[in-house]
Amino acid sequence: MDVSIFNRIVEHKRFPYLMLMIKRYFDGTTAAGVMGRNEAIDFATSTIADFAKENPEHKAEIRTDILNLKSEKLSEHEADLEKIKSTFMAIIRDIKKEIGENKQAAPIATADFMKGVWEQLKDKPRSEITEEDVSAAVMNMVGKSTKLDGKGAELFQELMTWMLKRSNK
Repeated sequence: MDVSIFNRIVEHKRFPYLMLMIKRYFDGTTAAGVMGRNEAIDFATSTIADFAKENPEHKAEIRTDILNLKSEKLSEHEADLEKIKSTFMAIIRDIKKEIGENKQAAPIATADFMKGVWEQLKDKPRSEITEEDVSAAVMNMVGKSTKLDGKGAELFQELMTWMLKRSNK
């Protein structure tokens, strides 16, 4: 695996948005909205079909309108997958452009950062590592590149611990 490309993807400014879309795909949030939209389209087409029965002189126009409405329906996960695909491809195009312009990846690559975090935790069995342990290790790594001290460091570590605990629910 080319870690530098992986790092560029994970560190891209649109990567958090991509992860949010993937999460919404997995939990079905967007699919529920799409299915509700499809139901509204079905209701509209049935109402228009009833109108066509009462107004046969407009049958050709109404048939075209019904076909147009039905063409707007989406499969359950179509919107999710298209958004994920287009966002991922935009990230890849940006990275290709950066590589073509010989732009360097961020100075502290994600893989190196995580290696440093796990190095600090190597003496503790994985099953015993807590969110607090990880957040302290992350804070130590952040401290190597950023001057966070006092209240800022405390708040950052609290936020990291909160995020880790929340992600484990």
